[in-house]
Amino acid sequence: MSKSTDKFYPTDNVNLDMRTSCTKEEAAAKLIGWMRGHIRHDYPVDVDEDEITTDNLVYTHSLVYSLQEHLTILRNAEWNRYNEAVCDGLSEDVLVEKAHALAECDDLIRKVSVYLCDIDEELDKEFDQAGSSILRIDRQSTADSGKLHVTINSLKKWAKDKYGISIFDDEEPKPEVRAPCQIAQQNEELDISEDMSKIKANRFLVTFAFLVDAYADTAPRYHHEDGRPNVDGIIKRLVELSTAANRNVELKGMSAKSIQTLITEAKKIQRSMLPAK
Repeated sequence: MSKSTDKFYPTDNVNLDMRTSCTKEEAAAKLIGWMRGHIRHDYPVDVDEDEITTDNLVYTHSLVYSLQEHLTILRNAEWNRYNEAVCDGLSEDVLVEKAHALAECDDLIRKVSVYLCDIDEELDKEFDQAGSSILRIDRQSTADSGKLHVTINSLKKWAKDKYGISIFDDEEPKPEVRAPCQIAQQNEELDISEDMSKIKANRFLVTFAFLVDAYADTAPRYHHEDGRPNVDGIIKRLVELSTAANRNVELKGMSAKSIQTLITEAKKIQRSMLPAK
């Protein structure tokens, strides 16, 4: 699978999208990172549904199905990859990776739901508050297609103001023609960068694992009689704290499943760094 940086290579097959407006579903897709910019890849029609990943969809030029169908296909594919790993008896590291990908997919689905609700709420201002909405309706495209279209420029401004999101590639590197040796050098530098990011992530997770241990020491209900942390109790408390801090709405990425995955991964790395007992 090609990396996102491959879109800068001059040999890519791309589609140009010069439309000045988009549907609400396309707007939500842009907010999660799909359909970005004016230059995009073809939809991977030659890829089996079980092979679909978020990376396949980031630069797709259009929504072939409804956004809900795309997300359903993506989640089914992630679930199948996790289930196959379980059935094949793969290592715990692989299972954690697959479970994490599935949890990320669930978070993406929740995020899309929030974006669609926010878009509708913002558009309501156009009708209820005398045109005070930042999102502007493209009335001609709406009339021609029968689907409500919002202008790209207004979506760009609203996304930046509300979420700090850019729906274009304005802030990304400009295309440049590079010799093979330059591409090889960049890939080597990228590998080093990825290694450093992994080291930093591992340090964070180990720190998090020790914080779980420290938290378990604060009260009997957070550890078992043998001294092991009561992970279920800690997860429940973390969900309660994050939900309360977010005005009694579950915070994105802080579901019990997501926290369980994080703690499992953190404890795994912690054990790998400590001497064997």
